[in-house]
This record gives sequence, C-alpha cells and structure tokens, in this order.
Amino acid sequence: MASSGAIVDVLAILPFYLPYLIGYDLRFIRLLRLTRLLRFFKLGRYVGAFRMIRQVFRAKKEELILSLSITLLLIVVASCIMYFVEHDAQPTKFSSIPETMWWSVATLTTAGYGDVYPVTMLGKTLTAIISILGVGMFALHAGILASGFSESWKVNGDLPTLR
Repeated sequence: MASSGAIVDVLAILPFYLPYLIGYDLRFIRLLRLTRLLRFFKLGRYVGAFRMIRQVFRAKKEELILSLSITLLLIVVASCIMYFVEHDAQPTKFSSIPETMWWSVATLTTAGYGDVYPVTMLGKTLTAIISILGVGMFALHAGILASGFSESWKVNGDLPTLR
C-alpha cells in the first residue's frame, strides 16, 4: 500500500471522494486528478516497446541534443534575418526579434498559421528556404530515431510482430 504506484492511484481517485467525506466543495483539489497521468509511467514496466523506446532515446541522446540545438539555432538565425528583412515593410507584425520567433517556429514546423507572413520578395524567398530547412530538420530527428530503432533490433534480435 505504500508503493509509489498505490500512492498515485489514491491521489488520482481522492478528489472524487473528498467532497463526499468532508462536505465542502474543494474544487482546487480536483487538480490532483492530473496525477492520473502518472499511471502511464507504470505501463512502461510491462510493455517491451516502452523499454525499447527508452533504450533508443538513451543511446541517441547526444545526437538528439545536437540536432535540437541546431534547430534552436536555426530558429534564432531565421528570426534575426526575417526581422531585418521584414521589419520595415511590416513593423507591427515583425516588431522585434523575439516577436519574429513566433513566425520562425510556425514556419520551421510547417504549421504556418497565416497570422504572420512576409510581404517582400526577399522575405518570401527566405521563407521558402527556411521552410525547406525546417522539414529537413524534422527529418533529421526522425532519421536519428529510426537508426536507433534499427540498431536496437539488430542488437536485441527481436523484431516486433504485428498481431
């Protein structure tokens, strides 16, 4: 009963029963329901795929950190360049380099919400280049993880089976 899993379970169901026991409406206690999410961590002990994912992330930690660092650097550089290119044409949209980072993140993740976009020809050209670089950066992360899974399957010798 004193195990961490049991404590998580009690904290997860406690907000439901507490108002009946105490008689007060303790809405802030309902935040304890978020501890239900911690139950997912218990599944990791029982599912081999979770162990393999954890193993791959540990093995490829340095490569993933390096590629994430490059992505962050690309966001900062793209924001700086676009600020200097587009600020004169759109001073309200590209008002500062930190404000321009919203555009940079939306463009690099190819979400492109459309709330901020360049209007100058140089800005549009740079946007196309930065969008392609963004797709490449996410492909790099996927390639690192794919090679990690491939290496893990070769070492462990157990390919997953579809059921």
